[in-house]
Amino acid sequence: DELINRSYEMADVAKSNEFLLKEKRNLFTNSALVISFIIILLVTILVGIGETRKTEKLRDVAMEVAKGNFDVRIDEIIKNRKNEVGDLARALDTMRTELKSLYFELNQKIREKTESLEIEKKGLVEAMAKNEAILSSIGEGVFVVNANKKITLFNKAAADLFGFSESEVLGKLYSEVLK
Repeated sequence: DELINRSYEMADVAKSNEFLLKEKRNLFTNSALVISFIIILLVTILVGIGETRKTEKLRDVAMEVAKGNFDVRIDEIIKNRKNEVGDLARALDTMRTELKSLYFELNQKIREKTESLEIEKKGLVEAMAKNEAILSSIGEGVFVVNANKKITLFNKAAADLFGFSESEVLGKLYSEVLK
């Protein structure tokens, strides 16, 4: 009897050990799954943070370009990435380069046009001074009206003839002044 009881006890201990071993395996498996999930979650968060930082750097570059700073550089590591962030970085860099070129060309054209207008202005001022000198020196009364029939020139002889000073008649309708 005692031998049978011992056998049962040993069988119970073996079953108990087998149960404990299964529980340990389940606990280990579950722990491994939880740890794997946590590691995957942390890696995903770190990758996301890294991508966010790269995107923020690209945003900063875009803001500098918007301010007219075309010499700002994009990190080569970001440009060489084989993902959407790399595509965006390369596109932004191409845009920056094109804008820099267009900006330079536009400024060059503005400088050339400004110089041309200054030369024309100088010529017009000289021509106006010459015409005014000629009209002022004529002994006859001369006045000029524009398309709106307003007096734009009234020489000294005209002032003496009509009894008005130049400042009194300039900009007024000639029909109001010379009735």
